[in-house]
Amino acid sequence: MAETEKARVLVVDDEVMIRKMIGALVASLNGEVAASVGDGKAAIESFREFRPGLVLLDLHMPGTSGIDVLRDIMKIDSAAYVVMLTAEDNPMMAENCANLGARDFINKTLGPQTIADRIKLALTAVEQAAKADTGDAQASATDLIFPV
Repeated sequence: MAETEKARVLVVDDEVMIRKMIGALVASLNGEVAASVGDGKAAIESFREFRPGLVLLDLHMPGTSGIDVLRDIMKIDSAAYVVMLTAEDNPMMAENCANLGARDFINKTLGPQTIADRIKLALTAVEQAAKADTGDAQASATDLIFPV
């Protein structure tokens, strides 16, 4: 990733308004929305096509769940940087997502500033890993990002 290149982000949520808000937030944090999709099948297709540095993934969607999408993404790229988004406050689900490879679990009911701060942490980790040219976002990720 060049100095001026933005982190590419895949936004996945079945609610159009949430996708738009998250997309605007990503852009305001100097990220680039590579794709914004509303279902699991489109998420996997977009991940394969765009290979984003960061995936912001809704947990509950009709059809393919966010958990299933997370599993599929991790099969494609075990170093993928995936952050789960949900309105559900469930520590066991957060732990399950972490065990499957998610880097963070953000509750959508948190205040806008907290959500922005957590997404900014994820973008920063992805950008730092790219600058280090490791090809592995995990190399710069900190365990502090995933507070269960």
